[in-house]
Amino acid sequence: MRPAALTHDQQLAADIAWLERREREVVAKPVRLVATCGACRHFTPDHINPPAGMGKCGKGHGMWHPGTPRNCADFQRITQEPST
Repeated sequence: MRPAALTHDQQLAADIAWLERREREVVAKPVRLVATCGACRHFTPDHINPPAGMGKCGKGHGMWHPGTPRNCADFQRITQEPST
């Protein structure tokens, strides 16, 4: 049996409620940075081919190529110490 069709006002109220729930879900997610693993302090490069081989993530996000862009909430850019 098909449910009864909603009136325009009922459908509008349902749509607004869905959008409000969706907005709360999106706002609650952490901001993720588009990053490359090779520029992150948590990345350990491959010992055989450091500039291009797959390396490991120290935060447990798996193995990645150093130059592949990805979204990561744990990304921390490697900062160069000023030369003296």
